[in-house]
Amino acid sequence: MQLDHIVCLTDGFTQEELDMAGKVIEQYVAKEQNRTAKIHFIPIIPKIEHEVVGSILDTAADMLKRGEREVLPYEVLSPAEQMEAASPSHTNKAVFVDAAVKDDVLVVMRGVKSIFQKKREIVFAMVTPHARKWRIGEYLKHVVEEHEYMKTHPPESDPDMKRM
Repeated sequence: MQLDHIVCLTDGFTQEELDMAGKVIEQYVAKEQNRTAKIHFIPIIPKIEHEVVGSILDTAADMLKRGEREVLPYEVLSPAEQMEAASPSHTNKAVFVDAAVKDDVLVVMRGVKSIFQKKREIVFAMVTPHARKWRIGEYLKHVVEEHEYMKTHPPESDPDMKRM
């Protein structure tokens, strides 16, 4: 059976939280989808905020395809970097999912949400071709602002969105 890799950029999570979420996601994929997946969380720390989203994700994908590494750069952090990673850059925790299949995005969302009480405090985004061009810090700020806007302006209350 082929091993599928799901790579996510994360902000504001402890290593323990990511480990717990990863186990939930990998178990769900194995049981419900009858396939093997390895989830990789790359914490957004200051030294990568100026990197381009696609660059970090493409490097990760290349390394995984070549079987070069089991663990990606930045996936294992020093104690100081772990402290930085656990402090959200904004008021919310964030997960950017780089997956070719929409179902993988939903699995990651459910898995991460399953370990938290305040589910609405987590921002999720699927990495699109357009998002791959953004710098990580700018993309994080944009998605968090969009999330905050949507909390006070739900699409179902917008007459223009109802017609869509």
